[in-house]
Amino acid sequence: MTKNEVWGNKLKFPHRKACRKTIKGIQQGEKRVIENLLRHRFGELDAELNQIIDRILLLPPE
Repeated sequence: MTKNEVWGNKLKFPHRKACRKTIKGIQQGEKRVIENLLRHRFGELDAELNQIIDRILLLPPE
């Protein structure tokens, strides 16, 4: 079975869409946490702080 057959077959992975939504929700929650921490520390999010949020989210968890 090829990769396209596996990933393209919605019957074999009926929860794939739900998993994507869950992952997106987690990412949005993480972004809100970072925004709130920065807002608490600096008072407001200016353009410079907004630019680094996505880079912060790319850092590996430790």
